[in-house]
Amino acid sequence: MLVYIQSADTTSRPVHPAQQKAITERIERLLKENEYQKVLTVRRIAAATKKQQAQDRLMLLTEFLASRESGRGSVSGLPNALVRKATLVEAGVKDTVAELQHKLELLELEKLLLQSQLRNASKDSGIIRN
Repeated sequence: MLVYIQSADTTSRPVHPAQQKAITERIERLLKENEYQKVLTVRRIAAATKKQQAQDRLMLLTEFLASRESGRGSVSGLPNALVRKATLVEAGVKDTVAELQHKLELLELEKLLLQSQLRNASKDSGIIRN
């Protein structure tokens, strides 16, 4: 009896229709969540890119003020404060954009995996889905 249990093929057992429906609904729910996370990540990338562009403009402004300051006797601490602020935030923004783009790629791969699982689940139940 132990030999029979160990040698039994459990992968070819048919899945109950209620279980199959629950599996399909779970995968579809995960696909919707994946799509939401992708939209959210794209928005975050856009915001971080906008912030990075603002930092680039701030750096250009500091360079401009520094070049004007050398010719005139104007406010001396302003460009230095702007440079410190721009350099501190710039590295963090570039890292954030890279991390978000990596997350977006992972979400794309997760979507492909979920779609594959949905196709396999539909094929097992006899339902054809796109």
